[in-house]
Amino acid sequence: MRTPRSRLIASLAATALASPSIACPVCDSDTGVEVRAGLFNGEFAITAAKVVLPFPVTLALLGALAAAAPSLVPRRPAADSEEPSDGEA
Repeated sequence: MRTPRSRLIASLAATALASPSIACPVCDSDTGVEVRAGLFNGEFAITAAKVVLPFPVTLALLGALAAAAPSLVPRRPAADSEEPSDGEA
């Protein structure tokens, strides 16, 4: 039976020895070169900002809705805080 340490060493060795370029048949082709050139050009920062920007905007909208939700939903009094209807106190 293998120990967790030997499994860790085996998985690290397999990861270190694996070549990621073998897994991608497109990476070394002309198409892969064109895609990399289009992604990592002079406008990379602007493109990355355009890709990432919807996430904080969505989080801000969801946060605003969550903050406003208690005022949008009418609250019913709790069962423990209801006063008796027969007038007994």
